[in-house]
Order: sequence, then C-alpha cells, then structure tokens
Amino acid sequence: VFSRQKGAKNEDLEILESNMKHYGLFKKDYLEYPGAGAAGGVGFALQAYFKAKFYPGIDYILESIDFDNLIKEYDYIITGEGKVDDQSFLGKVVFRIAEKAKNKKVIIVCALSEVSSIPNNIIGIYNIVKNNITSEMSMKEPEKYYRSLINEIKF
Repeated sequence: VFSRQKGAKNEDLEILESNMKHYGLFKKDYLEYPGAGAAGGVGFALQAYFKAKFYPGIDYILESIDFDNLIKEYDYIITGEGKVDDQSFLGKVVFRIAEKAKNKKVIIVCALSEVSSIPNNIIGIYNIVKNNITSEMSMKEPEKYYRSLINEIKF
C-alpha cells in the first residue's frame, strides 16, 4: 500500500506483491493478518510464528499519551509527515490523528504534499517543497525552511 511513498515504482509493485504472497505461503492463513506486509512482512512473521499482538503503532502511542483527553484543551491540532499524498489517509499517522481529533481543526505540516483533496476536519496542509524550494534544499537546511513554513500557517 505504501511502497510508492517509499520509492517503489509502478513496475515494482507487482513484484513486491508477488514476493509477499510467496512469503505468506509459509503460513497458509496469511490473509488473516491485515497490514502485516508493512516493514517487509516483519509484522506477519511476528504474528504468524510468535503470536504477537498486532495493531497500529500510532494507536498505541495515542493511547499511551491519553490523546483523547489531552486534545480537549486545544482548538487546533498540528501534525506532520515527511510526504503526504492520498495514501497517507489510508492509515498513516496524520490520518489517525485527524480521525481521532474529529471535533478539532487539524493542520498538517510536511516536506512534500501531493494530496488531491483534503478530508473533513483538516483545514490545511502546508508543505516546504514548493515554488523555488527543492527537497534537496529543505533536507540541507531543515530548520530554516521549517521555520519559514510555520510563518505561513493561517489559524
């Protein structure tokens, strides 16, 4: 699902999926492990062979910090991701935060945005890489460009 965000090309997707299915053949019920292909199938191996519990890391973190109660004090929630595209809203951190903060105004900051539409309570996606700022420039001087980006946010 997220392999394109990690650099895989369209022609790589079939090969990657085929390899994961082959990997899954070692345990016949591999389809019962949704999301287990993440991190090259590490989750699948841990679940299938070691009976590990498997749930999204962001859910664990949000529960650990009591996010639902924590956000009661705030009108705006600011979250971020290196690259945000339409796949980000299929379960990545920014989506889970926006989903859990459904009654709040959510702002996303990122290096690069390729989003075609903004879901529900997200009032803005602000990205560093645009106009005359390249990804190389932003990685060379991240603090400079991040500070500049913060000044653009409209509340």
